[in-house]
Amino acid sequence: MTIDPATLSLDLNDQSRRYGSANPEFTYDLSGFVLGEDASVLSALEVTTTAGADAAVGDYGITANAAAANYVVDVMEGVLSVTPAPLQISVDDAARTYGSDNPDFTYVCEGFVLGEDASVLAGFSIDTSATAASNVGDYALRGAGSSSNYDISFADGTLVIEPATLAVQVHDQSRTYGMDNPDLTFSADGFVLGQDVSDLSAFSIQTSATVSSDVGDYAITASASASNYVLSVENGMLTIDPARVLIELHDQRRLYGSENPELTYSASGFVLGDDLADLDGVSVTTAATAASGVGNYAIRGAVGGEQSGNYVVDIVDALLTVDPAPLQISVEDAVRAFGSGELSYFATVSGFVNGEDIGVLEGALSVTDTTALFAPSGMYRDALMPSGVSAANYTIDFSAGDLTITPVAVDGIDIAGTDEGELFEGQNRVVFKASHNREIGSQIRPLFPYNSIEPRDARGMGAFSYRTNPFFDLDAGGESRDERKKRVWVHATTFGAR
Repeated sequence: MTIDPATLSLDLNDQSRRYGSANPEFTYDLSGFVLGEDASVLSALEVTTTAGADAAVGDYGITANAAAANYVVDVMEGVLSVTPAPLQISVDDAARTYGSDNPDFTYVCEGFVLGEDASVLAGFSIDTSATAASNVGDYALRGAGSSSNYDISFADGTLVIEPATLAVQVHDQSRTYGMDNPDLTFSADGFVLGQDVSDLSAFSIQTSATVSSDVGDYAITASASASNYVLSVENGMLTIDPARVLIELHDQRRLYGSENPELTYSASGFVLGDDLADLDGVSVTTAATAASGVGNYAIRGAVGGEQSGNYVVDIVDALLTVDPAPLQISVEDAVRAFGSGELSYFATVSGFVNGEDIGVLEGALSVTDTTALFAPSGMYRDALMPSGVSAANYTIDFSAGDLTITPVAVDGIDIAGTDEGELFEGQNRVVFKASHNREIGSQIRPLFPYNSIEPRDARGMGAFSYRTNPFFDLDAGGESRDERKKRVWVHATTFGAR
C-alpha cells in the first residue's frame, strides 16, 4: 500500500511597508497537519521577497521554500506593498526691502529616507508672485515638486516685503527778519527703482516761521505718505537773522557861543512797518557846549536799554562844527584939518559871547588914515581903517570910519612964472614955482603937487584961468596982459578948497 504525502498548505500573508523602511517580518498560515502534528515537522522554511530596502514604491512578491516529511507543501505566495514615504517640505519665511531682488528661498524637509534629499524630487521649486517692483506687503512662498517614492505635503512660507529706508536731509537755511522764507530744499538718499520725490504721496517741507516771525531758530520739517518707504528725516533749521538798521547822524554847525542846534538823524532799514518806536530810545549827544572853542566835535548816537532783537543798529557818527563868532570892530567917524597929521579916533567892539570882552583880543588896535596928508578938504568914505588885533574863536570884521578933512585959511599965493613968450606963445605948458605964507606942521610945501598947468583962454570973460590939478581952479583977476605975466592973484581965499 502506498501512503502518499499529505498536502500541507503554506499561505503567505500580504505585507506592506513605507519606502525606505526595512521589510517587515513575513508571516504565514499553515494548514493540513495531521496526527496532531505542527510546524515543528517542517525541516526548512524560508520566506523571501525581491524587495530590498531601497526598493521603490510598488508591489513585490513574497515566496517561501519549505519541506516537511510526509507532507507536500503547497505555497500560496503573498504580496509586499512598498508605499510612498511621507515627506513634509516647509518653506521658510523670508523678508526683503522694497525694490530689492528676492532672496534665495529656503525650506525644511522632514521624511527623506535613504540619505536622499530634494534632488530626487522632480520639478522641485519654491515660487512667489513677488517681483522687485512689488509693493510692500506679504507674499506667499509655495513649494512644488514630485516623487513616486514620497507622499509630499508642502507648508507655504511668507515673503514679507518691507519698506525701503529713505533718508531725507532737510537743508539748513537763513534769512533776514522781515524777508520771505527762502526755498526750503532737501536731499534724499534711498530711492529705488529709479523713483524720486514725485513718487511719494503728499511730500512737503514746512516751517512755522512766517515773514513776521521774530529773530531766532525755527525747525524745518519734512513729511510724506509713502507706503513703500520709511522716512528717516533729519530736520533742518531756519535761522532768522536781525535786519540791519542804519542810523545816520546829520552834520551840524553853529557859531561859537551859540547853543547846540537840534541834533538830528535819519534811519533806514526798518521792515514790516516798524519804525524807531521799535527801538528802545535813540540818543544823540556831543561833548561840545556853548563854551567850546572853534573846531570839530563828534556827534555820537546810541540806542538805550534793550535793543529790539529783530534789528542790529549801525550808527554813522557826524560832526558838529563850531565856527568863529562874528566880532565887529568899528572906527567912529573923525575930523582932521587939511595937512594935519594929528588925528583922534574912537573904536567900538561888538559881538562878544560867553561873557567875554576885549581881554580876549590879541595884539594892539591901530587905525590907518588912508588919505594923503594934503588931500583936498571934504569927506572921505571908509578912510579910517582899523587893524592889528585878532581873537581866538572870533572872525573880526573891521569896519572903517569916514574922515572929514576941513580946509585951513591962507593969505595969498605968489606964482613966479617965465616970460610972456614961454607962458603964452612958446608952448601950452608953463613951469613955475608956488609958495604960500602959511606954515603947516613944520614944513613949507609947494601948493601944486604937479609940475605943470595948462593955460586956457576964457574968451569973452576978460579973464584967464589955469587948469592945474584937482586941488585948485585959479582965475585971473582984472589985470592987464603985462601984469599977469609976473603975478596971478588967486580969488580963492581958502587954501585947500577944491
